[in-house]
Amino acid sequence: MAIYRLISLRRRTRDEARAAGYPSGEMPRTEEQKARDGQTAKIWGCLVLLVPCALVLLYVVSR
Repeated sequence: MAIYRLISLRRRTRDEARAAGYPSGEMPRTEEQKARDGQTAKIWGCLVLLVPCALVLLYVVSR
């Protein structure tokens, strides 16, 4: 059921974007969305770096 809603929402937004004159079917991202994307990228970047470092540190300490 959730997958159906997701697909229909994506289809509806694509159709609205095309009706607004964007042939690719994607509306340009707002500044708020861009800022949120940047924050999310920073969080994931930190996690990618910190989790392996923490695991190595735990391994060294427990050894």
